[in-house]
Amino acid sequence: MHLFDSLQLIKPDGVLKLKQVGENYAYQEKETLKKGSYIVTGTYLPTFWSKGSDGWAQKSRAQRPDATYCEKVTMFAKTILNVSESTSDEFVTKPIGQELEIVPLVNPAKVKPGEKFPVQILFNGKPLRTAKVSATFGGFSDREYKAFSGRTDLKGYIDIIPLKAGYWYAEVEHKYGYEDKNVCDEVVLISTLTFNIND
Repeated sequence: MHLFDSLQLIKPDGVLKLKQVGENYAYQEKETLKKGSYIVTGTYLPTFWSKGSDGWAQKSRAQRPDATYCEKVTMFAKTILNVSESTSDEFVTKPIGQELEIVPLVNPAKVKPGEKFPVQILFNGKPLRTAKVSATFGGFSDREYKAFSGRTDLKGYIDIIPLKAGYWYAEVEHKYGYEDKNVCDEVVLISTLTFNIND
């Protein structure tokens, strides 16, 4: 549990931090959601991972001098939740401030299979150029390949094309060198966006 921050439900009138209940990674809160669009976010907190002769360990190079490679990983998750067939763009199309973020430019509830779903990738609030973005749908048979893949333009924009209705998962990764190589090699940021495409 120390690896994850609490899930948050972002509403037009504020943020609700969900409570961890029962098994690991299970969060909930008793609140009736009215018709509308919401965002649920999750964060995998910054964590060192190093690889050595005996595999991976949750340590920096400073803690594990024999490491052949080290990365500091942070992951961000965001899902668009539309209640009662809402298609509101009220705030789901605005950045929420994740370090690496996939920002939908329209509510995915408005997108039909085969149509373009425009998004923008932001790193520290600024467009991330030529970033590789992939997306796939629930039940896709191959983990190595994706149903969609492309790169952002110079303003961080890309049109994801969901070819079928259902649950979709989009991902972007950004890496850069860690400032002190005695501690770690790279910073790795991963951000995901999940959404539903209706028929």
